[in-house]
Amino acid sequence: MSQSVLVVGAGPTGLSAARSLAGIGQHVTLIEKEDILGGAPILSGYARLVPTGEWASEAIGQMVQSVEQNPSIDVQTLTQVIDFHGEPGNFKAVCSNGRSFSVSSVILATGFTHFDSINKPEWGFGSHPDVVTTTQVEQMISSRQGVRCLSDGRKPKRVAILLCVGSRDRQIGREWCSKICCTVSANLAMEIREELPDCSVYIYYMDIRTYGLYEGQFYWRSQEEFKVKYIKARIAEVTFDGKRVLLKGEDTLVKRPISIPFDLVVHAIGMDPNVDNPEISSIFGVELEPHGFIQKKPSYNSVVGTSRDGIFVAGAAVGPETIDDSIAQGQAAAMAALGIINQAAWHLSNFAWTSWIGVNRSLFRRTRPRRQNFISMEECFATPLKIWSRLPKNSVALKSLLTALTANRFCFNQHFPIATRSVSSLIFTAPAPLCRRFEEDWNLHWKSMDSILSGKQFGGCWTM
Repeated sequence: MSQSVLVVGAGPTGLSAARSLAGIGQHVTLIEKEDILGGAPILSGYARLVPTGEWASEAIGQMVQSVEQNPSIDVQTLTQVIDFHGEPGNFKAVCSNGRSFSVSSVILATGFTHFDSINKPEWGFGSHPDVVTTTQVEQMISSRQGVRCLSDGRKPKRVAILLCVGSRDRQIGREWCSKICCTVSANLAMEIREELPDCSVYIYYMDIRTYGLYEGQFYWRSQEEFKVKYIKARIAEVTFDGKRVLLKGEDTLVKRPISIPFDLVVHAIGMDPNVDNPEISSIFGVELEPHGFIQKKPSYNSVVGTSRDGIFVAGAAVGPETIDDSIAQGQAAAMAALGIINQAAWHLSNFAWTSWIGVNRSLFRRTRPRRQNFISMEECFATPLKIWSRLPKNSVALKSLLTALTANRFCFNQHFPIATRSVSSLIFTAPAPLCRRFEEDWNLHWKSMDSILSGKQFGGCWTM
């Protein structure tokens, strides 16, 4: 059984999972296909994050720094998994950089792909430089150069933000809500107004979905404090009148057509499935849901499970998700992955108990043990080959057990540190029938377990 956990993807979700595992001493192999860590917030140059208002470069940058400096995390950038096989507790991953890893479990934190507004040509993206996306506006703000019209670099006087570009649109095969666009757009509108007080900002929407506690913090605050205007409308097309960008459609509240000029039109783009998901599905043997995101296991007992045991998924890989929730899911996936290791270690501890009992039973079948020739649990694991000569010649089964112990002693030592790896603690954690079998097989008629725990029978040799 392997001791390492493989985390695929080093965005907020993957960083969170890796940090959580490394924080309790678990070794992690972190795979990232890009040359830097941080995922979309870093690669796409996000500005202030929702809802905390922290700069992405600082908040996510701190996560990246802690992962890169952690000795328990093996970071592999510019790397992808090209072959994967095995079973829970004993997977093997072959990577594009020529390295291979044996891992106990896998966390897929492969994220999403931003919707490409080229797929919505009637709304003007690509036909005029002053039709941009929310990601581009984020980059303008995070670069500290300010929001500008890309055509000539002037400060915009009128800005329109169009919601649900690439979301809730059956005509282009995007039926899902991207969950965070309304809140991000309200936040961007406030940032634009803060930087350009003379700029009028309009948000055109079908419905506003600033869910949960975001309603007051973003929707109402943007209107009441920053004077952002919300217009319920259906946009037909975005064109150019020779001077400014022209937005055409219908105001659905007053039921009348609109044709309004703007200096800058912003597409609030949605979240698409990762473009690599078909390949990820094929390599790791996990199913995709109908829209193309990774399918979660339909069970409340394993909210981060996939269709394949031992492989977990978290964050925007399973659908549109906020950064905060992605980080929380990464931590949940870390605990689920750790459960695979602990489950295997529990089976190994029972196996170790049986082996230890068997070895000593063979040596002292008819005589009471003495301290100088008693084989400790530590010796059984650390130097099993050295005690072969002390076993009866016909103990083939016991020698087979010792061979297995040799292969697995590292795993056992990792999960039972010196402070807790005493025989007494193992007695408490072993199943009751095994404890009773121990007493019967050895024919030691102790009056109570106290004599075992105190080590009086062997002068303290019970403690490793």
